[in-house]
Amino acid sequence: MPDFIALDWEKHQINGVDAQLSKGKVHVKRCFRLLWSDDFDPVAQPGKAARWLREELQRLGVGGRQVLISLPREATVVRQLKVPNVADAELPDLVRLQAETKSSSSLDQFLLDFLPLPHSVNSTTRQVLMATISRELADRLRSLTGAAGLELVSIGLCPVSTAELVARVENRRNDDPHRTTLVVARQGPRVEISIMQQRQLLFTHSTQLAGTSEQQDNQLIMAEINRSFGAVSRLDVETDVARVWAIGTESENRTLCEALQERLACEIWSLDPLSDAEISCDSPDDSANHAQYAGPIGLLLATAEPAVEAIDFLNPRQTVVKTDRRKLYAGMAAAALLLIAGGAFVGLKLHLSKLDAEIEERQAEVNALDKAIENGQPQLRSMTVVNEWNERNIKWLNEMLKLTEVLPGTDRIYLADVRFNPSAGATVAQIEANGFARDWSDVEQLQQKLKSRNYEVQPAKYEKNNSDDSGYPYRFVLSLRLVPEEPTGGGKKSSRTKKNRKRRNKASHI
Repeated sequence: MPDFIALDWEKHQINGVDAQLSKGKVHVKRCFRLLWSDDFDPVAQPGKAARWLREELQRLGVGGRQVLISLPREATVVRQLKVPNVADAELPDLVRLQAETKSSSSLDQFLLDFLPLPHSVNSTTRQVLMATISRELADRLRSLTGAAGLELVSIGLCPVSTAELVARVENRRNDDPHRTTLVVARQGPRVEISIMQQRQLLFTHSTQLAGTSEQQDNQLIMAEINRSFGAVSRLDVETDVARVWAIGTESENRTLCEALQERLACEIWSLDPLSDAEISCDSPDDSANHAQYAGPIGLLLATAEPAVEAIDFLNPRQTVVKTDRRKLYAGMAAAALLLIAGGAFVGLKLHLSKLDAEIEERQAEVNALDKAIENGQPQLRSMTVVNEWNERNIKWLNEMLKLTEVLPGTDRIYLADVRFNPSAGATVAQIEANGFARDWSDVEQLQQKLKSRNYEVQPAKYEKNNSDDSGYPYRFVLSLRLVPEEPTGGGKKSSRTKKNRKRRNKASHI
């Protein structure tokens, strides 16, 4: 059985598992936790960091040389992309093209992989969960592990590895895959919140806790859970949670599970990564925090026999290229032609040989051109689909950025959801938002700012906030219409623009 080292790579520490793999099983020989030494900076002094890591692994008796690294959610950029509903084989090129159009930096600076999300066959679009890390980080990890005498074979994402654990448990329990699963993994101040459906990761979010007590930390976790479900409200996802998995032992999650039970009317379970049915341990970790091994254990299980889609920045998804057999068929045809010609025209053997050579030469040129055209077809189809898609849709991301520039800080107002709807006529789009405010004057000031930004603003509707978020007592509904700027000339606004603005201002005060 091959030996592997799986590491959860944080900025200040490394949580590791030394294990052997067999089909669908992981045998853990030892667990360990290493704190980076204060004598050097791992980023600025990679040579010292590599020597220190090699010596620590030798001290622990870790014998594996192949390394799997799981990065925390906060070390990556994860975003959902909506793309045309194409076959999975065409998704890699299409996702990369979409990422290039939405990124302000060159994709050559990043490593990219993605997860295809569940979709409807009849829909014209589908969602993917795209993740990127900087190429600099990947090169640094590869250089450091190589200098330590290790071979880096995979770089994954901790929430995705944790989803591997959860999916296996739910498969064994025969849980309904169409119901929504919430996963909460806490490792000290780091908390990762994930939402799953159909045994696939739909959304993941992380935060750092700053509470002064366990009760405050649990309140912050509940607030982040609410915000996470608000963020996925634009997806076609059932937001009623059927079950919650708190990663770690029952003792380390006791107060968290109690807080979750008070807020959510569903099953609450603890999932210990080191006590899974597919895990055997020679020397289990006696520490109070087993959640720190969820990423490494999930990586090992996925390497042995994956149960869900995974992220691997070193080995990302690639477009499937069909085998071109035309050269083989052309060669067979040429050989048959030579045999027939040789039997029928023995006297013309030399002449025919010369003609056959010329045919083969021209056929090779044709085959080379055909292959070049064939290789370019997936990219051409992807670019065509993207262009058609962009021509039919308003650039909602730009409109969201413009709206974000007007909003005050979340200490005064925050929006629970925003809906963009295209419109006909003089109105480009209609924007509706539900939000919460500390004071009604904050909402009025926001409306005044929006009027000056080419929005027709309907008077906001409000009501008292009856939710648990008592710091924002006002709940309001914001309704906007986006009107295109009228062309101007000579440095002065046209009379039509002035009339439109006057009419909008008058309407907003009725």
